[in-house]
Amino acid sequence: MYNEKDKIRYAGDFLEWVPFDRFTDIKVIGFAKVYSATWIDGKLTYEYINGSWKKEEPESIKLKIHLEICNKNGLRFYGLTKYPETKEFMMIMDFADKGSLKSSLSNKFNSTMWKNKIKCLFYILCDLNSLHKLGYCHKDFHSGNILQINDRYSVISDFGLSGPANEQKSDDKVVYGVTS
Repeated sequence: MYNEKDKIRYAGDFLEWVPFDRFTDIKVIGFAKVYSATWIDGKLTYEYINGSWKKEEPESIKLKIHLEICNKNGLRFYGLTKYPETKEFMMIMDFADKGSLKSSLSNKFNSTMWKNKIKCLFYILCDLNSLHKLGYCHKDFHSGNILQINDRYSVISDFGLSGPANEQKSDDKVVYGVTS
């Protein structure tokens, strides 16, 4: 049987629409409305996208960042689904089962080899460089928003507050942060 996906090099070459009823075992796993679920092709992560997708709105910026950065360096962005109860769209991405860099450093700092720590830093810098080349800033960058794929590979996540580097919102004058 002919399958269009056979011509595709990797999943990042296209986005797939996945009906919500194709997911089971849905669980809340994060602060930014992040969920895990089981799909036919394995364990993935969802992130809600609120509202309509208009040019230069945070949701479209988030989609652009995921398409441009994550499919090259980070978590694969497979497609979209829609949560039937709220009618909100959800992004379907790889599941990073190693957790955040923050938890990894807290739990395994001494047992992780320095060459692996440096490799993680390298991949984080690659993601930041890609983001900045697009003209965007993360605007919520901390170790909880860096996910561990394995002991040597980290990716930046949670682009919800990302925006153009040369644009400042009126509420950006207030300093926010994450305490350890």
